[in-house]
Amino acid sequence: MPHALPGIHLLLGAMVSSGGCLRWFRDQLGQPEMQAAKEQRTDAFDLLTQQAAQVGPGSEGVIFLRT
Repeated sequence: MPHALPGIHLLLGAMVSSGGCLRWFRDQLGQPEMQAAKEQRTDAFDLLTQQAAQVGPGSEGVIFLRT
């Protein structure tokens, strides 16, 4: 991405769709968490985040690609 200063560029690795991807994951694969969240009066995203926090760096080789 061009910088405001001539001849300088910025290298960006932004994930502007990460929230949408997480919502897709919840909607497609998170039915148990959505039900548990309703029963516990909490949020399914919080339950999914707690589970994800227990997985070490590298996600045991899982790769998620979005097009």
